[in-house]
Amino acid sequence: MARPAAVLCLLLALLGAGSVAAAAWSAEDAEAEPASAGGPRPPSPKPSPPSPRPPPPPPSNARAWGANGFGQLGNGEIGDSAQDVVIVSGSLQFTSVVVGGYHVCGLEGGGAAYCWGKNMDGLVPILGVGEEFNGVVPQPSPVLGGHTFAALAAGVDFTLGLLANGSLLAWGSNNCGQLGVGDTDPRSVPTPVATDATFTGASAGNGFACAMRADTRTPMCWGRGDRGQVGDGAAVDRLVPTSVNLTDVRPSNKTFLSLTSGDRHTCMLHAPTYAVYCWGDNLARQSAQFGVNLVPVPKQAWSGDWQCSALAAGYEHGCCLQYSRDFPAEVGLVRCWGSNEYGALGLGTTSTTPVHFPEDPVAGGRTYSAISATNYAGHTCALEAGTGLAYCWGISFSRQVGGGLADSVYSVPTPADPQNRTFAAVVAGGEQTVSLVA
Repeated sequence: MARPAAVLCLLLALLGAGSVAAAAWSAEDAEAEPASAGGPRPPSPKPSPPSPRPPPPPPSNARAWGANGFGQLGNGEIGDSAQDVVIVSGSLQFTSVVVGGYHVCGLEGGGAAYCWGKNMDGLVPILGVGEEFNGVVPQPSPVLGGHTFAALAAGVDFTLGLLANGSLLAWGSNNCGQLGVGDTDPRSVPTPVATDATFTGASAGNGFACAMRADTRTPMCWGRGDRGQVGDGAAVDRLVPTSVNLTDVRPSNKTFLSLTSGDRHTCMLHAPTYAVYCWGDNLARQSAQFGVNLVPVPKQAWSGDWQCSALAAGYEHGCCLQYSRDFPAEVGLVRCWGSNEYGALGLGTTSTTPVHFPEDPVAGGRTYSAISATNYAGHTCALEAGTGLAYCWGISFSRQVGGGLADSVYSVPTPADPQNRTFAAVVAGGEQTVSLVA
């Protein structure tokens, strides 16, 4: 599970912005799909959209576990991975948290943003909290500028902040143009993204970002594009928000509900049908297509075999909260696809053979109300419906799966908190996990 070289965009930027030459899709990438991909598939449900998802939980204290080499657990310490759930320092209460590669940001009840963790890209502070922290911020610190945010999104080494008016601000590393500000210079404070468009939500991956336009409910992306991450059909970097090519979206109604970005791919939910569309890298079948290694524009996954009410894109995998008439709209089984080398699909097995079609739900038979996957490592977490218990699975070299356990891989959903505390949210990211207490 080797990560793409972090310096790739920087080296390419020296050759000139927009000059990235990448392996665009061709017939040589194709392979023959087997006659049966894991047996008979379930019948396609009639489009019966679930009701809107519930509002965010009220503000609450944060807990964290996993890697802490850059203070990303927020407990005021720097050092070894936490063997148990630790309390994020201070009396702050958050309505939401987002987790990047080595940093975490949270929104407190009034919309102020706080970040902690790794704070340097070379000599430039990237958390948006100032320069005085000497590279590491081990406790929540206020983001400069006094902005009131409606939502946040964390990429591997950068952050996006959505204002109430739909404007988007960005700060952090920018070697691939992932801040969308028109150049590749990092920003130490929130900076307006270079577009007149307004947005309803955003997602961030490894060197790229996407956001959903408020007026058309269609996506725009920018930043790293060598594996089709921008979704415009060209494998090049884009320094400003660029419209995603929706040519292969079959319905005439090309509007979408939400999107989520992993390491090198993005998936989104189609508004009228709740079908899943993905694009970007597909070497591990994380874009849910068989027979190609790159998906340069959005394509539908699974040909409408079932609907999803929520999505989570991970490092080389993705997961879907399956909508079913048997459960309330916000509750469902979790099905995952992509790389299962480190148990990221939660099936009770590990395999080097990727999965493009989520034939089986994650092991255990539980239903869940929320899912989250890291865009930098390979673990996934979910909240069990009804109980609020957190379960995680996948790679756990830094104890990010939780449970006080030290094994490196967990191929089935595993209780994350030995004390069985109830959580309102759980967010997987990098090599750490952050939760909000119910």
